[in-house]
Amino acid sequence: MNTFTLNKKIVKKSFSKAASTYDAHSTLQKNAAKDLLKLINKINILPLNSESYFALDIGCGTGTFAFFFDNVCPYASLFGCDFSLPMLFKAKEKDRDRSIKFLTSDCDELPFKEFLFDSVFSNLTYQWVPNIDRSFQEVWRVLKPGGLFLFSILGPRTLEELKISYKKSRDAVENNGRFVLMEFHNVENLSNNLKKAGFEILTMESVVKNKNYKTLWDLLRTLKATGASPPIHNSNKSLAKGFFLKETAKAYQKYFPASNGTGILATYDIIYAAAKKSTSPF
Repeated sequence: MNTFTLNKKIVKKSFSKAASTYDAHSTLQKNAAKDLLKLINKINILPLNSESYFALDIGCGTGTFAFFFDNVCPYASLFGCDFSLPMLFKAKEKDRDRSIKFLTSDCDELPFKEFLFDSVFSNLTYQWVPNIDRSFQEVWRVLKPGGLFLFSILGPRTLEELKISYKKSRDAVENNGRFVLMEFHNVENLSNNLKKAGFEILTMESVVKNKNYKTLWDLLRTLKATGASPPIHNSNKSLAKGFFLKETAKAYQKYFPASNGTGILATYDIIYAAAKKSTSPF
């Protein structure tokens, strides 16, 4: 059976291409950012006033979460990093009246000294990281003792309708596994990764959100416009791909119509987590 392996270069290229269309199509990401901010307020981690408070937004993209955070914590020294330079250019364009510091950086190699940040945040980034253990260890490294790590990440039910439709189409056209679907981390896996990296988990919950799209093509266009290319790996560039997608679209419409009777339904499983730096990673 084929397995899906994230290719960092392909992911980076996909997000860089989407820099100009991201903001217009990232409703899901914006809502997740707002929910992450609610979690921050819920656990009450922010000081009332402190100019020495340092915070980092990992995978900041065009700055959506960074700007939300800056609105509620304008006195903080806020940094945003992303491995896509075009995304950062967009963030800087929107940052003319602020003082957020944006840097090009990979999640696995953060360009900061140890024990610098009071808090580290990340909104819907870590599902695109090939080595989440190493990425979490980097967060641990740059956090101060007792520092807090809050993030959102796509969970295993994400686009489950697409996965089922894919399987039905594969069986129907005898595709022999040519297309391989991306898998997402679950709560148990994330908990283990965080503990291994030296974090104490404060809270972790999964929230399922449903969205309607006119057609499968509309869904795929939205994913592409936000850099989140379809979680399908295809080694065959022939016309079979187009035929297969048409069969998938038929199955999707048949088995997962939208509740309002128009279009299709798509599930997004978003996991929100808060953890505190405790022991040394091993």
